[in-house]
Amino acid sequence: MTKRKIKTPGVYLDNNGTYYLKYKNKTYRGFSSVEEAEIKKASLRLADDTVNSILFYDLITDFLEYQYQLYESQSITFGTYDKKKSAVDNYIKDNFSNVRLNKLRPIMFRNFRSDINSFSISSSHKNYILQTMKQIIIHAMKYHGLKEDFSLFLDRFPITKSERKKAKSRLSYIWNNDDFERFLNNVSAFRNDEYSYESMCLKISFYLFFYHGLRIGEVLALQWKKIDCENKTLAISNSLTKKTEEKGYEIKEPKTDDSDRVIAIGDDTVNILINHKNAAKEFYGFNDDWFVVGDNSPNSARKIDRARETACRKAELDIITNHDMRHMFVTNSWGKVPTTALSQYIGHKNVYVTLTRYAHLAQEDSDKMTEFINNSEKIFSKSSRNEI
Repeated sequence: MTKRKIKTPGVYLDNNGTYYLKYKNKTYRGFSSVEEAEIKKASLRLADDTVNSILFYDLITDFLEYQYQLYESQSITFGTYDKKKSAVDNYIKDNFSNVRLNKLRPIMFRNFRSDINSFSISSSHKNYILQTMKQIIIHAMKYHGLKEDFSLFLDRFPITKSERKKAKSRLSYIWNNDDFERFLNNVSAFRNDEYSYESMCLKISFYLFFYHGLRIGEVLALQWKKIDCENKTLAISNSLTKKTEEKGYEIKEPKTDDSDRVIAIGDDTVNILINHKNAAKEFYGFNDDWFVVGDNSPNSARKIDRARETACRKAELDIITNHDMRHMFVTNSWGKVPTTALSQYIGHKNVYVTLTRYAHLAQEDSDKMTEFINNSEKIFSKSSRNEI
């Protein structure tokens, strides 16, 4: 029988179309759905340790083991697992380690939130720690019989005025084509080596950020087999993450289902890619599995970061991030194409995400609408008077 693992730790699909569960060297069969198998798994765990006997330290250990299983089943990346583990190790573990679950009280979580608030870290970092704690509580309720939802006492921290001001001013100036050209002319992998293959890899990375709104992971994972120069399309079906347990990167599915997409590219992009591919063909072993901005292995995000910062300084432009170029693409495209089409092009889950993330642009549209209504009323009013 072929064992086909699905993205739920310990649950498998057999050839008969039914699910089975492997738990502590035992196999339980005959489940009609993943949810049914998960309920069985939860009941088995509850039988192993009850809320009266388990320590919070044991809960944390079990939670991290479960997260690691999610990583192994490819439900989350290693980077996500490692980030949660870091939050647990640095901020959560020491607060509750020796407390039994049945001894937990709301005041403990209020105090925990106050302690987190005292750290000199950003509000988003604080909220991530709270989010991790909430996940631990949900895990305890699902698998260890915890009755009270203590996550209700972990309200999010509001973004501070200084953080809001910093975020607002960070992209106060949006590059135009001349700015980007000035930046691109200063991009090089080596000193005075603007047109080497390595330099062109960097330039194309920035080109795809600024003119096509791709994410850094999507650019790094892009392979030649995903590019159709004849039909002028580019298929985005993978993304590269920074960290894995075994090596420095991992190729995975895109951020969301909607991030898996095929986008149109223009004539200039096609010509640049054709020339770059011809240069790549000069290397031994080249094939269509090679990475567009790398070779038989992907380029380094750190190398791209260094080149970007250096080029910004040389071009006398404010230093921005790779993702800022994606935001610039959206800003420069806003109002010129339908928002739904733009949302699909950049791989957002839905247009609501786009409108929320770019609320300041949507507000400008609203202001234009108000101006249009006012002008329309004046025209109508004038027309009515003439008729009278």
